[in-house]
Amino acid sequence: MAFKKVATQSTRPVDPESLFRDLPGAKNSDVVGLWSHQADILREYNVKYIQSNDIAIELPTGTGKTLVGLLIGEYRRRKFDERILYLCPTRQLANQVQNHAIKYGIKSHVFVGRKADFSASNYNEYISSEAIGISTYSGLFNTNPKFKDANVIILDDAHASENYIVSLWSVEISRQENKELFLKIISLFEDKLSNYFVESLREEKGTKISKKSVDMIPAPTLWERLDSLRSLIEENTHKSFLFPWLMIRESLAACNIFISWNKILIRPWIPPSLTHSPFADANQRIYMSATLGESGELERIIGVPKIKRLPVPAGWDKQGSGRRFFVFPNQCFSPDEYTPWIANRICNHDRTLVLCPDKKIASFVEKNIKATCQNVTIFNSNDIENSLEPFINNDKAALILTNRYDGIDLPDDTCRQVIIVGNPDATNLQEKFLQNRLAIFSLLKDRIITRFTQATGRCTRGIRDYSLVIPVGGPLHQFCIKKENLDVMHPELQAELLFGTDISKVNSLDELSENIDLFFEQGDDWKGADQNIRDIRQNCNILKDYRQKTLIDVVKDEVDFQYSLWKEDYQHALESAQKIVDKLSGDDFKGYRALWYYFIACVSWNLWRMSHQEGYEKLVKDNFERSKNCINTTSWFSDVVLPSEINIKNNELNPININSAEIIQENIIGYGLTGKNFDKHMDEMKECVCNDNSNRFEHGLEYLGNLLGFISNRPNKKSSPDCIWQIKDSLLIIFEAKSEENEEGAISVRTCRESKGHYDWAQSNIPSFDRINKKYVVIVTPRTKIDELALPHSDNLYFIHISHIRNIFENISRVYRRIRSQYITYKEEEIQSKILEELISKKLDPESLIEEIESAPLKKMPQI
Repeated sequence: MAFKKVATQSTRPVDPESLFRDLPGAKNSDVVGLWSHQADILREYNVKYIQSNDIAIELPTGTGKTLVGLLIGEYRRRKFDERILYLCPTRQLANQVQNHAIKYGIKSHVFVGRKADFSASNYNEYISSEAIGISTYSGLFNTNPKFKDANVIILDDAHASENYIVSLWSVEISRQENKELFLKIISLFEDKLSNYFVESLREEKGTKISKKSVDMIPAPTLWERLDSLRSLIEENTHKSFLFPWLMIRESLAACNIFISWNKILIRPWIPPSLTHSPFADANQRIYMSATLGESGELERIIGVPKIKRLPVPAGWDKQGSGRRFFVFPNQCFSPDEYTPWIANRICNHDRTLVLCPDKKIASFVEKNIKATCQNVTIFNSNDIENSLEPFINNDKAALILTNRYDGIDLPDDTCRQVIIVGNPDATNLQEKFLQNRLAIFSLLKDRIITRFTQATGRCTRGIRDYSLVIPVGGPLHQFCIKKENLDVMHPELQAELLFGTDISKVNSLDELSENIDLFFEQGDDWKGADQNIRDIRQNCNILKDYRQKTLIDVVKDEVDFQYSLWKEDYQHALESAQKIVDKLSGDDFKGYRALWYYFIACVSWNLWRMSHQEGYEKLVKDNFERSKNCINTTSWFSDVVLPSEINIKNNELNPININSAEIIQENIIGYGLTGKNFDKHMDEMKECVCNDNSNRFEHGLEYLGNLLGFISNRPNKKSSPDCIWQIKDSLLIIFEAKSEENEEGAISVRTCRESKGHYDWAQSNIPSFDRINKKYVVIVTPRTKIDELALPHSDNLYFIHISHIRNIFENISRVYRRIRSQYITYKEEEIQSKILEELISKKLDPESLIEEIESAPLKKMPQI
């Protein structure tokens, strides 16, 4: 048999741009040449960044980002004989990149699935630098990756990489899969959590409130109980978290523990990706993204202290790719009104992409589609794991995806309708903690805008593409209309959102449908609207958020802090954290500064515990106190239980007022910042509060409690109170309502006995009753006198006249209207402060309500 001729080294390319012309695919008639902006990026990279360790390339959607990444990879493979690894978030995207490579004649192989199934010859071609390797993030970020020594790593859709990367160091303990371990960990830390929160975690069926709640275990508590926690997990290790547990087991002290009703998450604040040698040892890491942000979020989600950025190509700072027509059903309608309309839109359209933040919302959407029509095939992420073909080839289909705002390319006629249900925020428990407990929106803003931008561009991949986009839900609608969010978005997107908001101000859903029909016809009517959007765009500019500069200035120190914790170098961690708080000055960063004061105190406590030096003890006390007093609009720093040896006075503002403001903010968003839904809710509540019928009035009391920021409910059981208002373990108000009584009579012995029995009822039915700080039973009645015979039974009972309850309702509804009318003009960090100011000034805050109740004991009423 004749010997095969061994290939000799081909001529090495001069630069990535000229390499393109030598590619076999470049000569095909169906391949378009390099666009000018692609050539500009390649030249910039070759001249300035070819030796950089970490660089980011931002190219807007539909501008040929994949080709740029492949060309850089192929150039380095040929020029320097380097092993090139191209990473994608999903298998489907990896296959899509491979199709691009084949189209242009770039030799590459896809490696997804089980390592044992990889083709040996293909893998050897990657190892010997004869072909580019294409895989998923999980192909590299695992405990035993096949790709251990890539010279260059290209990370596509880098903005979406955090959960894929940090999963290597994230132990998730599911209530459903690991209930025994879940409850054991709760028991280990329950004395350092609020009793109210612990009781909600123990509920077999979580409530709406409990399922939304999330807390973080204080670091000193975690460090004190590390051995116990480690033993618990070792004894109950489950295959679902075995591999990440192996990664964090010895570095548990560098992690945080987040607890919610359905899961526990143990993870480092920032992924320590540079401790993973297959990633850290690469000569160069290239981060490809359509939206990078300006506040250092890429560094935070990757775990790299400094990433150089190539500027966005000239010409793309104003124009986008394709045209999106936004329709906002929340602008004028309530969810009850528009939900059937949306389901009908899906049923009567060829293919619809539905993007949801979680499985609960996705399940709700699917249920509504199935209830509306039978001819729509529903697909989910499992159905498109390797390819979009099943969805694309179906004439009547809905693709419902959870937490997948990027990586889905549906150009041309493949799909022209996108529905985004719910805000693309808080995709993991750490983000939920930042948002729901600490209200640090400035840190999350870039991430949310990036996800939203990505979501809206799934069906506009080229300049001729067009798609309808329907954002659904009050919080998402609020996000889209707030000026501070619009101002930092791309001008094209700003213009489309402004046009869509205005065009959605209609009197009926039929009008929305008519406008949508005109859009899909793409006739003269739409051409005029399209020109209108272009005119709006000319007046739109991306405004630099001044907070971004501060956030990017501190990111290196944040990353250094995490690596210092990982190495147990607490002194260096302390120095890094102190640098951060020095830079986080001003009211805009009060929440984030409070968090870093807390981190300083925790690290100082650990240093003090190890050395017992007085200087560290002072740092502990000073910084815990600063964290508590730094911000008066979040309750977490006041709720957190500190080590017993640390005595810190609470901030001046009572935490119950903060809790009240948090719930009121949620209510305002839930009732809608625009449209008729708000007035509809207020009218319904007013009718109940002003009704003398006992059943209706008791409903009114429940509504009023919620409006005032309490957790409010009607037990509706025999001998139970008529309504209960509660704020965690701080305050409990139990009502006995006598709305049907006439004014002339007196409060009777029977009413007093019945009311007094509510204390016993509550003690038996509210587990945390004995631990609640303040407890009151209040009789609401139109009567103003008490029967003399009832006086011996009136101890610990209080009185509120029914007319005053109605006055409270009128006053709190006015507060809601004022806040709502100005809501979109406030920065996110200001809103709860504004709510607190309004409540306190009108004496509608819980503290004022306590004073009012205590000033009206039943035994001091006039007697008959």
